[in-house]
Amino acid sequence: MLDLSFHTSPNRILVKDAVGHTTLDTSQPMPHILQTATVSLSVSFPTSGSSNSHQHTTASYMFNYQDCQMQYVCGYQNVCVWETRNGVYGYYCDNVNVCEWKNVCTTKQGWRNEVSCSVLRSYQAREWEQVQNIASIINGIDADFIQVKVSGSRTAAGTDPWYGTFVGTLPAGEILSQGSMILESAFQPGGASWLRRIMSIYVENGIVKVKFKSSNKAINGRSESNGVVSIYYDPPSQGTPVNYPDPASSVFDFASSFNLTFHVTIGKFTQ
Repeated sequence: MLDLSFHTSPNRILVKDAVGHTTLDTSQPMPHILQTATVSLSVSFPTSGSSNSHQHTTASYMFNYQDCQMQYVCGYQNVCVWETRNGVYGYYCDNVNVCEWKNVCTTKQGWRNEVSCSVLRSYQAREWEQVQNIASIINGIDADFIQVKVSGSRTAAGTDPWYGTFVGTLPAGEILSQGSMILESAFQPGGASWLRRIMSIYVENGIVKVKFKSSNKAINGRSESNGVVSIYYDPPSQGTPVNYPDPASSVFDFASSFNLTFHVTIGKFTQ
């Protein structure tokens, strides 16, 4: 049991321990609660603009084909007939030059050309912020201290091109929020951060406020191969050309939203 001395006088309470150290003195500034408030707010962070860029590559595959054309051809042939020669009837053959129209075929090389498209989506850098009022301090008195407990949940999560859902840092239950805290973040392969969403609580002009800020740098999403978009032949007579429209890349939505409840305690020290 502590050995304490207790002294009272008008408007003052003084308590000292056994060695004379002051443990309580109401003549010194004392904390007291001005007010409490419980406020629920929501915030929706935006997405970012994006655009496609396409890159085409051609692969060629050789094949053999027969090229046939009608040609007037002359050449020596062994022609045999039944006839009488020198008074003797018989079957006689002679090597004679014969000219005629013939379908002449030759083997040639052709090419099947396939055009493939890969598409890359680029996202623009964006800075965004929003300020909301949590509570007005009674009579506009400037607070000496403020304590805010936050609870809530992420109601919609943004996604990125590599890892999917953004990393959320809002834990379950109530947390004590002092200054700023990160609500969401996203990273590129290799660990570099490219997106952060921050919540900051502060007092301004007698009002407890919360600022939500989203910042992302410009990035290129992962490249996607979308296959063959065109087929053509050389020579053209060897096949019917086929064309498909260039595809769009996958779109990743950066938008996310939170429902948050702020449990605020506002206080001052006595003068």
